[in-house]
Amino acid sequence: MKSFCVLVFIALGVICSVKCKPGLTVEQFAKITEYSKKCRETSGATVEQMLKVMAGEYENDPKLKAQLFCINKKVGIQDESGKLNMAAIMAKLSKLTSGEKETEDVMRSCAVDKESPEETAYSALKCVFDTKGINLIG
Repeated sequence: MKSFCVLVFIALGVICSVKCKPGLTVEQFAKITEYSKKCRETSGATVEQMLKVMAGEYENDPKLKAQLFCINKKVGIQDESGKLNMAAIMAKLSKLTSGEKETEDVMRSCAVDKESPEETAYSALKCVFDTKGINLIG
């Protein structure tokens, strides 16, 4: 099992080095991996689903949506009630976009509350990735 976890960690690193902008530090990657593992214990999402998310493939699954909401809470993108933290999203996006206008455009399109916290997490993260190729989880 330990070998499997190491392989997953390496696979996530490779995917993220290709798909995440800019690359995560080792510490950030380790923290996201830890959050993902803890959240999977309650969400029921699979490692495979998270690998796909890191590559920009968002499966429409309630377990994955619960996983993304859990991670968003841990990284400060959403609060416990599911409300988006616009300041945190703006801070993350501003480091990953080409300027204030682009950041505001992405925020306007993607940082939108939906009918549930899980749906908000899923929709916002998927929108940012689909629009700009940016993975906000990292």
